[in-house]
Amino acid sequence: MIRNRVREFRKARGLTLEKLEELTGISTGHLSRIERHEKGWSMDSLPKIAKALGIDPHQLIDASEAWQEVPVIGTVGQATLGRLLTAENGGETSRMRVKVPAVLGDVVAISVVGSSLYSRYNTGDVIIASEPSVSPASAAGKECIVITPDMRVAVKFLQKSADSATIVAISHNEPPQTDLSISRCYPVVYVVR
Repeated sequence: MIRNRVREFRKARGLTLEKLEELTGISTGHLSRIERHEKGWSMDSLPKIAKALGIDPHQLIDASEAWQEVPVIGTVGQATLGRLLTAENGGETSRMRVKVPAVLGDVVAISVVGSSLYSRYNTGDVIIASEPSVSPASAAGKECIVITPDMRVAVKFLQKSADSATIVAISHNEPPQTDLSISRCYPVVYVVR
């Protein structure tokens, strides 16, 4: 569980839980559980709360929590499938790094550089996913960063087909893809906005 400083910043700004709910769209009960460290962050709650409090999301994480820097290994959002930024793809390795809570463990990161994932993600967002990769079947029901055999990268919701024989990759703004070949699959755990 990531310890946070939500209560400290909320009180310093003279906000009630009800006002913070109004600003974030997150229920007072949920906010209260986050403040008491009974509930963890969701992918969307950290940036929403930080924006409502007028601070950087990194300021909300307890200073005693360790941070790690991870390399951004690919880009998505400019086309149907993005690209890896690694030597194995025959390209230049990314020099971009992003800071994430160490409690997330081993993770990979990709950067959103276009609008094809809008409205869930915007240009500039960095999507963080757990490492090592898992099989697409074990990631069914989750949003994942997927890597194809030709080293393209995408963000898809994976679901089992009606007959449970295949995995269907649900796109953000496209029809489902049943024939997408996936060589690696990383479940999404966090977004840096």
